[in-house]
Amino acid sequence: MSITTCVTIKKAEELTGYTEKAINTKIDEGVWRCGKEWHKAPDGRRIIDIEGYERWVKGIKDEGEKQTAQGRRNH
Repeated sequence: MSITTCVTIKKAEELTGYTEKAINTKIDEGVWRCGKEWHKAPDGRRIIDIEGYERWVKGIKDEGEKQTAQGRRNH
């Protein structure tokens, strides 16, 4: 059985506790980045990458990216 890490916003709402509105706001404001925390499916839907979300929650940046002030402040 395969476990997917990419889910619809509705499913992400259940898994993360963030509302659909909050998720869309994070995407619209660039807090969650396309290709990192979310992906645009071929049909145009926004799909949340749960592994990307978990890295964001933990403040883990991709190699070469600077740690945000928020990440430093909370650790």
